[in-house]
Amino acid sequence: LGTNIRKKIEKEVFPSFSSLKQWLFVRAYSSRLSSLQHREEFASWTQFLFKQANRELGGRVSSFVSFSPSPLPPSLHHFLRIICGATVCQVYGLSETCCVGSGMLNDDFSCGRSGGVLPSCLVSLQEVPKMGFKIGDKPHPRGEIVITGLNVVEDKKKQKKQEKKANTNIQRIETGDIGEMYVDGTLKILGRKEKMIKHPDSGEYFSLELLETTYTQSQFVEFLSVFCGKNGVFAIISPNFNYLSKWAKDHNTKNDEKALLKNEELVQEIMEDFQILGENAKFPDYQIIKKIHLVEDRWGEEREGVCVGDFLKG
Repeated sequence: LGTNIRKKIEKEVFPSFSSLKQWLFVRAYSSRLSSLQHREEFASWTQFLFKQANRELGGRVSSFVSFSPSPLPPSLHHFLRIICGATVCQVYGLSETCCVGSGMLNDDFSCGRSGGVLPSCLVSLQEVPKMGFKIGDKPHPRGEIVITGLNVVEDKKKQKKQEKKANTNIQRIETGDIGEMYVDGTLKILGRKEKMIKHPDSGEYFSLELLETTYTQSQFVEFLSVFCGKNGVFAIISPNFNYLSKWAKDHNTKNDEKALLKNEELVQEIMEDFQILGENAKFPDYQIIKKIHLVEDRWGEEREGVCVGDFLKG
């Protein structure tokens, strides 16, 4: 939802502004971003520039709460805070834990984390030695997230075994999510254990799903799939042709879709944008996309029979 909101504003609201208003909008955005980073109140003069964007969301948005196993990308988290002038909190939990295990407070200005553990439960990390996630990892402990408490839904089959071991009626669940615990008690989700893959060079396990969520924030991208091969991380991209049309006009380039897909200057600019997104998300170098392939076709529900595998075969 957050990604759709951002792309709607970038595609429809921002282009409708005059050149002067676009310039002021960018200045106001930078001002609010600086205020967030320094934990200061937004400057009052920026208010009128975001009214139209806020109206697209109903005009009375005061807070967002994101319930998701994976964190919002930092760029999207900041975007929602700035555009809406609202509190944006991330919450982590599962259906089996009555939704919530940890959550951000209203005065938490961090990004990429899911807040502190709630008083209703106990969150701990369980080592996964085969994947290299250990309690003794530096700078922060890492492991599979385990939630214990009365808010955990009872699984009678598993519970009988656990009662024999622990002699307790308190429920416990191994979530299958890999997490990292910070010194201040906040939790960062690294990805689903069964979906994480091993990088061929670094030997580290990481989540392609998290990378896709982050790099999809690029204004050049409509759809994207990330893969990891012998030469590192690469992506197949169905670009945002509306934005590419604007890019072609700004760069005095012919607005031809097939020609743009092979435009080296465009590819280089997309790579630079990915570099910035990766650095903002604090990805290590091996998680930065090193190569991309632009395709004209879209995959998914709109195009039956077309999938990412078709492009890999090509």
